[in-house]
Amino acid sequence: MDKRQGTDRSFREQSNSTENMEDRRLKLTDKIKQNKKMIGLELYSGSPHNVEIIGECGFDFTMLDTEHTEYDTGHIAHLIRAADSFGLSPVVRVKELNEVLIMKTLDRGAQGVIVPRVNSVEQARRAASAAAFPPVGVRGMCPDVRAARYRDDIWLEYARNPYDHVAIIPLIEDYIAVDNVDAIMKVDGINAVLFGPGDYAVSIGAVEEGFSPEIMSKTRDALRRVCDAGARNNVYVFAIPLELRDPSKTINEMFDDGVSGVLFGTDTMHFQMAANRIKHSFNGVLNPAGLKAVQ
Repeated sequence: MDKRQGTDRSFREQSNSTENMEDRRLKLTDKIKQNKKMIGLELYSGSPHNVEIIGECGFDFTMLDTEHTEYDTGHIAHLIRAADSFGLSPVVRVKELNEVLIMKTLDRGAQGVIVPRVNSVEQARRAASAAAFPPVGVRGMCPDVRAARYRDDIWLEYARNPYDHVAIIPLIEDYIAVDNVDAIMKVDGINAVLFGPGDYAVSIGAVEEGFSPEIMSKTRDALRRVCDAGARNNVYVFAIPLELRDPSKTINEMFDDGVSGVLFGTDTMHFQMAANRIKHSFNGVLNPAGLKAVQ
């Protein structure tokens, strides 16, 4: 027997046990209500293959990004299908606070929408309103959509309880948002937030000063403020790490700070890191002395 095949099968049986798969097939909103610890990856490549791999590896969710990538809502539908087929909760970051974009994304079956640059109560209300139907919100009615499985009877239950089915997640990424985070968390329909450390750091001067120890310390303090507000308001906190090289250390630190859901970087970034390691190893085989000098 091929030892690699045995190892692979053992790993898959361990990572994709029936209990684990059933747990991952919970809706994102159910995981949030249970305050379940979650791990996810951002998808920048737009590859449905990568979505399926992320699901096969046992991640809880993936963030399909449309803010910094070139793909649109049409392609998003295919990525959502890929996520659903592997028990992975699909969450979409829309490119801006736009009610139509949020509605179209939810109609395609996204379990959550991340809304960038939510700095105020008014903006949070706009985002939440786009997920709910009148009289609560402004979302347009259409049962012939994937979110309702193309059925009138399912749509009616979905429409009566929208926040049981989808999560509207403001992206807290500016010092103004951190100052207003308690008020943002009190908005009806907001049950989770995502802290973005990169843009937060930029908002307090990282472009001018660089990601200095002082900037990084202030950014971590802001994350703790957001987590403390989440505990006070019973709101789930996702966060993105700035340091990816030591996952165990980073994730432990984030949990210690009060984070519940970790969005551990982009698929393209991890591909680049893996490719760099391979190329570095290759260079070392060709030139061992040079590798030792670098080390």
